[in-house]
Amino acid sequence: DLLSESRVLVLGAGETAEKTARHLLSAKVSGLHIANRTWDRAAALAAALRADPVRWEAFPRLLSKVDVVVSSTSAPEPVLTVPMVREALAERGGRSLFVVDIAMPRDVAEGVGELDGAYLYTLSDLGALAAENADKRRGEFTAASAVVADAAESFGAWLESVRAGREVSLRHSTLRPLGAAPALRAA
Repeated sequence: DLLSESRVLVLGAGETAEKTARHLLSAKVSGLHIANRTWDRAAALAAALRADPVRWEAFPRLLSKVDVVVSSTSAPEPVLTVPMVREALAERGGRSLFVVDIAMPRDVAEGVGELDGAYLYTLSDLGALAAENADKRRGEFTAASAVVADAAESFGAWLESVRAGREVSLRHSTLRPLGAAPALRAA
């Protein structure tokens, strides 16, 4: 699993950032760092999750060392800029940087996704991916429903044959003694 080999930086320490960080820990990421504009909140969340707290002003230097950045702050302007990411990419030796922006308004400057080696995913991208997966599941459900319907039809046919066989057997066992009766043999 790629996440288990990834070092992740979470920007933000609110409810969404915390839930995201918990999910990342359950995926067994190799390292988790928490940065927040308020140091006490970053330190508290990092302590609760056994992650590494990062001072806000230091997070840009960490970009060259992590594999994934998840940003979920309540900042009114982007906190992750093109120059920051460009500089980090130059120090990464060709390794890609995955950036997931789950903030509203967006935390990541739009141009970040256009940089070679940077892959930006926004809430819109994640929504489209979720819809695509839902479509796939619906398709799989339709196919599974057809298999179940075929199996039910086959079972129904088998059950009918068993019932018909029992009825023939029952009639045969009922009529056999009658066939042995002398009045029926003489007729």
